[in-house]
Amino acid sequence: MTAEDVDGFDYAAVVVVTLREAGGPISDEELWERVMSRSDVPPEDREGYWTPPFKPGPYPRNIVKLKLSMSLMSHTDMGGLRPDAPLITTEEGYWLPEWGPIPLIEQQRRAELAEMRAREASEPKPKVWPEFDPYPKSSKAGENELRDVAEKLVAHRTMVSSQRRVGPGSSTLKRVMEKRLEAEGKLDEARRVSAERERMTGVLMEWYGNAVRRTDDADPQDLFVLMRVGFIRNPEETTPPRTETQVPSLTSSSTQSSAGCYIATSVYGDYDAPQVRVLRLWRDRDLNRSLLGRGFVRVYYAVSPSLVRTIGGRRWFSMPSRWVLDQLVRKLDS
Repeated sequence: MTAEDVDGFDYAAVVVVTLREAGGPISDEELWERVMSRSDVPPEDREGYWTPPFKPGPYPRNIVKLKLSMSLMSHTDMGGLRPDAPLITTEEGYWLPEWGPIPLIEQQRRAELAEMRAREASEPKPKVWPEFDPYPKSSKAGENELRDVAEKLVAHRTMVSSQRRVGPGSSTLKRVMEKRLEAEGKLDEARRVSAERERMTGVLMEWYGNAVRRTDDADPQDLFVLMRVGFIRNPEETTPPRTETQVPSLTSSSTQSSAGCYIATSVYGDYDAPQVRVLRLWRDRDLNRSLLGRGFVRVYYAVSPSLVRTIGGRRWFSMPSRWVLDQLVRKLDS
């Protein structure tokens, strides 16, 4: 088997056969183990999957699992968006169309999702920037500093725009998110983080608001991101902002510790979402402590900004990406 054969291996066919042998949906872990025990999968993948250590990080098993999950994306029904797909995604695992209608509990989940989307469509759209501008119209910063902030908003547009939180959104979506956070015991912390971010954004707009207004496609949230990575100063502190020559590149480990996870932020819609915080912690505590991990992070930060900018808003990208990230976060959080 050549390298080309391995790269182009059709895992969907093997997964379908494995599910037929199981006779029903099985957990992801059991599915992967059954698939990687077969003799007809690429030997390099099979060897990597069974190579210790089995823990979070860029280790062979996790890389193979990510490759397998990504290879199945084009073969799933995307939550009902592609009804002719050979694999149906459910909370309990993959479901084959030949088994008949999906389980009742999954039908209820999809009905609730459709109902939520219908309610969102009927709600009035919230006022968002720049139509909604509640901040002071004069800025405390001097003209030179405003010009410098405006230049940085332009220079780092890709980075800051990918880490914006989703706008006010619908009350339905807000209730769903709060219910999920409450079930995880993280609602109070999420509210505290969100309130502090909004407060700090207001402070930054008092100082640099006119820089945002002068810059095309800029948003008040961009100031918060620039402050977090040290490109502009925190007006509540006396430390001056770092210059461009003092700030390490976005692929250096120090900046990566401050910067967010582009794809995760795009998928979850919030730089401070609990899932994004888990992934940042994984990056800082695990990935950045190994040579292979740091290499993975450098590649990620080199590729992900343009990837998010190009296809981050497409459902066929965001939905499977969220599914993969949910699996990873669940493992890391456990």
